[in-house]
Amino acid sequence: MLNLLIQKKEGNCRLRDFLYQTYDMVLERLKYAEAKNTIIVTLLGALVIGGFRIYNETPYRPDIATFYFWNFILFAVFAITVSLSSFMPNIKLQFLYKGKTPAETDSLIYYEHISKYDVETYLTAVNRRYFDSEATPGNLDFDVAAQIIINSRSAYRKYSISYYAIVFSIFAILTPVVGIIYFFLSSRVHLTNEDGKTKVQYGKIKFIEDIKELTGKSKKKVQGPISKKRTQSTYELEQSRNKFFTAGVSKNKNSLSQTAAADLDKTPADVLPGIPLTAPQSSSSESANAQMPWPPDPKDYDYASEDTYDDVTTDAEPEPEHEIVKTEPPLVPSHVSGDEDDEN
Repeated sequence: MLNLLIQKKEGNCRLRDFLYQTYDMVLERLKYAEAKNTIIVTLLGALVIGGFRIYNETPYRPDIATFYFWNFILFAVFAITVSLSSFMPNIKLQFLYKGKTPAETDSLIYYEHISKYDVETYLTAVNRRYFDSEATPGNLDFDVAAQIIINSRSAYRKYSISYYAIVFSIFAILTPVVGIIYFFLSSRVHLTNEDGKTKVQYGKIKFIEDIKELTGKSKKKVQGPISKKRTQSTYELEQSRNKFFTAGVSKNKNSLSQTAAADLDKTPADVLPGIPLTAPQSSSSESANAQMPWPPDPKDYDYASEDTYDDVTTDAEPEPEHEIVKTEPPLVPSHVSGDEDDEN
């Protein structure tokens, strides 16, 4: 009789030790599940914030890039929402995992299998499998078993939620990758139907051309005294003026330097034929002094057009203007005559 009591007491101690060890293992699994969901929320939250910053700072956004960006945001928000739902407390034992029945092959230390049991069924299964029904569970054993079952169900729920959150996270991260793969394949591989047979052919589109098509042409500042925003009329006037002036100067550049060095008495009209630098000479002094300005001043043109062009590129740069010395005939007073010179 005494030996039987000693065996029961030893069995009760071993049962309680087993329950404490199982409780520690299940609690560790619960902490790991919460840490996993926390990492998912933090990582995706940082990616969403960084994605919005890059999206707002990108000047050129093609439609395909915008489409994949919003797909990434959609899946990332789904993953964050699912992960946050795992932090909601749920301690109602009788309504969790309804419909699952314990099996003889279940592991009594694995949280997913423990979640199928209630308190009495779990203690009976543990006592029968590990202690040959020698232990007699007490009130403390029932409370520890109840806590084990609650933590097991919470851990199983958090792991199930983290699984779906990881799936949405993979979709969110792989969406831009799939877009890049689709972009390269669509620009280099295409199907052709020749002689009733579908064949795969490779395109000849270069990588740089694809990037230019997505991002647009590079910006170049236009040289000139006018601001960045140029009107259409201003741009056309400057283009025509630069082309005409460059053509005239480049055509007569060599003759200008040689002739100016040899014959200093020639007028600018003789040095640059075909370009009206001065008005025709007349007998009156007023018409003789009248000069035609060249090149024309850009301020004289009207820039009040509504169509603005920020990106204007010029292939030919205007050469610097050459300073032309203008000579005027001396004016002789009318009252001076040859007789007065003889008398003096």
